Amino acid sequence: MIARLSKKMASFFVSNEVIKSEDEEVYEYGLQLLLSTVFNGIIALILAIISGTVLQCVCYLVVFVLLRKSAGGFHAKTHFGCCCILAIVLSLFIMFIKFVPNEAYGIVSAIAVAFSVVIILMFAPLEHENKPISDRNKIRLRKISIIYAFLFALIVFGFFIAKLKTIMVCIALGMFTASGSMLVAVIEKKIK
Repeated sequence: MIARLSKKMASFFVSNEVIKSEDEEVYEYGLQLLLSTVFNGIIALILAIISGTVLQCVCYLVVFVLLRKSAGGFHAKTHFGCCCILAIVLSLFIMFIKFVPNEAYGIVSAIAVAFSVVIILMFAPLEHENKPISDRNKIRLRKISIIYAFLFALIVFGFFIAKLKTIMVCIALGMFTASGSMLVAVIEKKIK
């Protein structure tokens, strides 16, 4: 769906002389990324609003996106697959926030942060076959990933001390999801 829509949009731009025909594929790919991001954002917003967890979802997604962008992780084979995975993972996060008692947030956060820091230290940044990373960029992304991991760990600890357990667990689970995505990508690569 996203691929077809972006192809039609790029063709429209060519036929209206907005872009050159030789640039059509580049714009088509860029439009796919843009549309995928917009659809993912709409899905996340709808789930957050329906569940009444907008603040929690924002905290979770900010941490997830920042870590995912610098550390890498699993890539779905299609944009539709990506949207489905986001919907499932975010729904699981929302169910956790809604149904797991606050008393469990401390231990869950500690485990999530410890797991995340170890995975990021071991594997960041992950390179995807469709998006190679230069050696210079690997060093830069590794540093950024590690800084984020330790910064978020400190923030989680600060929220624990301040007894703001809901925000604490949102950040910890954002870390856990990003690092879990990394682990899935590592396992997938070894299976291939």
